[in-house]
Amino acid sequence: RPVFAASVVLTLAVGIGATTAAFALVDAVFLTRLPVKDQDRLVVLGTNDHAQGYVGDLETVPWLDTRRFLLERHATFADVAGYQGGADPYAARDGDRTLHLTSAPVTGGFFIVLGVKPIVGRLLGPDDDLPGSSGVVVLSDRLWHREFGADQSVVGHTLLFGGLTYRVVGVAAPQFSFPATAEAWVPMAPEAAQQGGQPLDKLTAVLIARLNPNVTIGGARAELQYALR
Repeated sequence: RPVFAASVVLTLAVGIGATTAAFALVDAVFLTRLPVKDQDRLVVLGTNDHAQGYVGDLETVPWLDTRRFLLERHATFADVAGYQGGADPYAARDGDRTLHLTSAPVTGGFFIVLGVKPIVGRLLGPDDDLPGSSGVVVLSDRLWHREFGADQSVVGHTLLFGGLTYRVVGVAAPQFSFPATAEAWVPMAPEAAQQGGQPLDKLTAVLIARLNPNVTIGGARAELQYALR
């Protein structure tokens, strides 16, 4: 589709054509080692302010079309996930009490691509990120300890924030907090649908990808440049 092709060239080619390429943004985004699988195999795609290196300047791209383009056109990436900017603060209701958290909307494969493990319950999966899916939330280990006293019965709790209801399904590994200061993660598509926002095929996200085995950063950059011709 010509319109989509132009969008990909604009958003991705700008990044890979800069001195600090989009594929070299891992160090800027992951400022510390995270409890993820093979962190050196993760790359972030998109444009940012290369002069300043601000993580917040990463731009979103059309989620479904760009993921399909990246996975179908070449074998550089094992999988692609996404998130919508940073984490937003909320005063959430848990029964008759109020707790404070920061929540980030992410795609269903977010934790799978990153290789994060749960310590309680489960994490988000692709089935959670379908239109019509019930609202679920994953908590950070920090939030779990601070607000729930590390009680494993937190799974099944119902939290209300942002005008929506979410059921706690699990707790992520200790020390995992990405993007930014996220303490909770909700699936992107159901949230957008409940908010009366954009349909799934119109959603945008900052993209994170995992390189296939034996693919180097330089090779991935070259292959993407070739695919965008």
